[in-house]
Amino acid sequence: MPIKLRELSSFSRNSEWGLTGTPLLFQANGLRGGYVPLRRERPSPCGDEGKIQKRLFGDAFGTERIIWESSVGASRRVLIVPCGDDGPSAGELRPLGGYDPAAGGYFGVDETLWAEWRARLRETALGAPFPAAMVDAENSLYVQTDDGLICAFDAATGKERWAFAPPQLCWRTRTEALVRAKSLTELPWLAAGGLTAERVNVSSRERILLWGTLGLGARALFCLDVTDPLAPSFLWGREDLANGACLRWGGVGDKEERAPLGHAAAAPLAIPLAGKWSLLVPSGAGTRGRLLSYDALSGELTGQSEGGDAELCLPPLGLNDSSASLQRVALCDSRGGVQIFLRQAEDFRFSERIDLEKITLFDELNFRFAPIPCVVSRGLWLAFVGENGADTLVAAAPAALKDLRWSAAPWRGSGWGWWLELKGFHDVVSALFYDGLLYLLGREEQRRVLQVVDLTPGRLAAAETLSHKAAGLAVRDGKVVVLENGADGPTAVPVSSVLPAPSSGIYYTLYR
Repeated sequence: MPIKLRELSSFSRNSEWGLTGTPLLFQANGLRGGYVPLRRERPSPCGDEGKIQKRLFGDAFGTERIIWESSVGASRRVLIVPCGDDGPSAGELRPLGGYDPAAGGYFGVDETLWAEWRARLRETALGAPFPAAMVDAENSLYVQTDDGLICAFDAATGKERWAFAPPQLCWRTRTEALVRAKSLTELPWLAAGGLTAERVNVSSRERILLWGTLGLGARALFCLDVTDPLAPSFLWGREDLANGACLRWGGVGDKEERAPLGHAAAAPLAIPLAGKWSLLVPSGAGTRGRLLSYDALSGELTGQSEGGDAELCLPPLGLNDSSASLQRVALCDSRGGVQIFLRQAEDFRFSERIDLEKITLFDELNFRFAPIPCVVSRGLWLAFVGENGADTLVAAAPAALKDLRWSAAPWRGSGWGWWLELKGFHDVVSALFYDGLLYLLGREEQRRVLQVVDLTPGRLAAAETLSHKAAGLAVRDGKVVVLENGADGPTAVPVSSVLPAPSSGIYYTLYR
């Protein structure tokens, strides 16, 4: 159920709480729901307000509790990495307290700036949560907010446990910019990044690790051990500099490495390969497209595969074989292509690039989402959604993506992929595949419109004009609903019952 972030602000320009990203789904004690990230615009010195609601997807679509609300001022427990004369080191995170000469000297922050920075992070009501960086693990919710902090919440009570300031954002230039800014909107580089959490074995002990990217904040990765959610530890961090140098802290080895990472904003993909945990990261903006492999436990760069001549910024989609072993990774690139990387032992190598921009004769094709997995009666398919100015392209094909021919819809049968052009339909902010139908929420002129595509035949099944408050799509009680912004958060509105029955005959759903 992907939702694009940056265009959502145009859907609600008033005092209502507006959906700002994809609800993070959960299931507990037989109940299904989602953590819903919201933003309300305020012309205040602190900028917009933000909050996260824990919603249950029942008949009432009711709010179980507020996880976080930025306008409720409170002193926060801000944590930073332990630091010696040589910089950050592995170990339990420490509170941001009085001036630390070792950390201040390494990051170039003097005592006065340190005090101002600490006060800004600990006391000031901060901005809205950044929805792309939200993940849950073992009754904890981890969120990156647009002040650059990684926040941990108790999912049961909604209480904030701590907020972590990554070392890559502790340099003098960054801390000074944060202190001097009248509003966080002056610092767009803060609102970026992705988070991933997994349960892994470290030295024969089961641990829960949290990895993150920082988007425009830095060409960087970090890893925390959050097995004890009240006492997290820093395992490693790295920052690749534009001049080719690489700063490495914690578990990263001393081996010299070329710095290929750009401004990566996608959540890393953590996977076990040949008995080791690996981290797969698209290289991001500002650098040539590569799929990068890191040792998930140390941060050491273990491999890089150069793709086609385009940036790789969207999240990777891992594709398993029949034995549930990851064999391929699919990535949408910045020039309308789909790049495929094949597994080779402990690494991945570029295989091919499907140029949908060239195939469809679009002047320019900008993908809106990562590939969307779709289970239909003929197996697993992948759907792609991109834009060319005021028009939208929808394409789909069997997930093998091998030796395919392509044509305009409808689907011609085995060995073919199809595409469909939706003229005048643009600014797609939410996409959802459910029971054979692909739902797209976007605009036609100034109207909010829902387009529904029947995936297997590749035909436009229905279209419906929606309220101007429409901001996202979800599934409730086996039916697709539209989430509309409101004074207290989103409300769920059923989609018209005149929509056609899906042709796939599939009665289960994959969410992304």
